[in-house]
Amino acid sequence: MLRRWTALGLGAALCVPSALLWWNDYRWESWLTEGLALVLGATGAALMLAGLGGRRPDWVEPDF
Repeated sequence: MLRRWTALGLGAALCVPSALLWWNDYRWESWLTEGLALVLGATGAALMLAGLGGRRPDWVEPDF
């Protein structure tokens, strides 16, 4: 079961720290935090797209 509002909220919650790390320059940043921000941002974006798009079938039978 896909909970669209939960997916949107969790996706936004993951994208916000990623965007903050991308826009701001912190002294404690390293290659590890950059990689973690990339993974969090991509996961958040995927969750938001799933929440916006909803469920789609894996296969659609062609009409002949």
